[in-house]
Amino acid sequence: MRGQSRVEAFNKPLGAAEARRGKAISEAYRVFNTKHSAAKRLHRSTYMAAYTAWRAIKSTPDAEGYEVAREAFIKASEVADHREARAELDRAIRAADEAYEAELARAWKREHRMTVQ
Repeated sequence: MRGQSRVEAFNKPLGAAEARRGKAISEAYRVFNTKHSAAKRLHRSTYMAAYTAWRAIKSTPDAEGYEVAREAFIKASEVADHREARAELDRAIRAADEAYEAELARAWKREHRMTVQ
């Protein structure tokens, strides 16, 4: 029976650590999704403005602002940049994993000290 209580004593902090890790990762994804959606909305509005300006002028290559509108449209046609949001997500997940591993190591040391004594 003594072994069972030791296992339960180790599993309790383990479960709490897993719950904290899961909550941190869920929050990281929530923040990522918010930033990702904002970047997509900004990209879409920028694209639509450039598209509208380009459509209005593209049939008259001699018009003033033709090259500017063309370049703006080409740039706006590129894929949206989500690198910053993805990097933040990666950092947050790594931090959650490191905190979990540290908590696991502390629980293991406490359990090991109790066993050795």
